[in-house]
Amino acid sequence: MTLKFSDRPVLHYGRQPSPDSDWRERFSQNAQPTATAPERGGRLVWVFEPSSAGYLAVHYRGNWQMLREARDNRTGTTRLEMTGEAICNPVAWASS
Repeated sequence: MTLKFSDRPVLHYGRQPSPDSDWRERFSQNAQPTATAPERGGRLVWVFEPSSAGYLAVHYRGNWQMLREARDNRTGTTRLEMTGEAICNPVAWASS
């Protein structure tokens, strides 16, 4: 076994991806950084958290709000409505 010395500390538990791996692999092909996301106009987009979980969302009052489909029992139509949950740490977005 050989020892490798480095000028910075390195600690790995189990099988973890290396810090040099491309973080964009977790998101969809057309994902962009959140800084470029449309915040006006009520446009529906997919918003991703660092864990790569994606949610359909809209920017509302300074926060990204999750949306879900709700079915109307009388007419049978479905519509999108805000759940009241904000996406706390969005890192990427993609068009819907």
